[in-house]
Amino acid sequence: MSNATGISVGDVVRLKSGGPAMTVESVISGDFVTCVWFSEERKFNTFFVASTLTAATADAVDDKDKRTVQ
Repeated sequence: MSNATGISVGDVVRLKSGGPAMTVESVISGDFVTCVWFSEERKFNTFFVASTLTAATADAVDDKDKRTVQ
């Protein structure tokens, strides 16, 4: 499922104002998405208004974002 901004489950996004790369976990009624990200080996997730997000380019995803939690 995607919304009017073209964001779909599995997309890697960032807030337009900056921040970590996040993976879209779900799209809720087109206007809201749930994103998940990791920081210091902790998992975080929350809702965002879709229009506040932008696609994270491959160049923008740094080594810290590429870590996986064991």
